[in-house]
Amino acid sequence: MMDRIIEAWSANENKSTTEELMQSTKPDHAWNWWYLLLLAQFVPALWVPLYNSAEPALLGVPFFYWFQLALVFICAAVTAVVYWITESSQQQQ
Repeated sequence: MMDRIIEAWSANENKSTTEELMQSTKPDHAWNWWYLLLLAQFVPALWVPLYNSAEPALLGVPFFYWFQLALVFICAAVTAVVYWITESSQQQQ
């Protein structure tokens, strides 16, 4: 984004303020439906009755703990997928 500001400033030296330069540049990102997946990953984490139990245990670890740990990895994977998909779609535009 700074590159665009510098280019706009060098091409248009009569603009006097940084605010005018910021308004003349387009944002780097726009709304995408893939962002809804980022909201969906909070549902199981915030819905505690879903995983509020000790059984089934996994290697002696109660379900309550290993499910939350699994959610960390699942949410990281979902976030990475959304990032890669939205970045590739922005580069194509």
